[in-house]
Amino acid sequence: MRALSRLAAPDGRLRLLFSQPALGPAAALLARPELPRPLRDLLEPLAAAEHQWIATPPEPSALEQELIELGWHPPSGERWSEQLELPLSPALLERWLAPKAPYRQHVGSLLKARQIDTLRDGLQPLCGLPLPQRLEHTLLLSQRQKAPAEPGPKA
Repeated sequence: MRALSRLAAPDGRLRLLFSQPALGPAAALLARPELPRPLRDLLEPLAAAEHQWIATPPEPSALEQELIELGWHPPSGERWSEQLELPLSPALLERWLAPKAPYRQHVGSLLKARQIDTLRDGLQPLCGLPLPQRLEHTLLLSQRQKAPAEPGPKA
């Protein structure tokens, strides 16, 4: 933020958008009624764990304090939710379940590798299925405080 503040004009404005998913992959998949029972059985414990993983959105208060210390007006904010659909695709499955994917690291604490492979293989034929996705957005707005005028030369 310090580097950004140095680049900002004296009357500069700042708009920072933070977006956080409100549904994880397992919860989105479980929302689809056509999901077969064996896949549901694998996903149900994951959905409960996902809720814990994503239930703590980033707290902007530390950022707000830093902005004030750097000479910005106290930020105002807006919050809203957005409903989207995300099509299940091979690329999405790879993003979730590839060996080094962060989501797979979480899942690996709950499922065995063989179960993860079964899940991936079972989801492949469902590619193209639209999955619900809800995002929570926070927009922080601020403006630089004008520096106090320096006194001119004394007459």
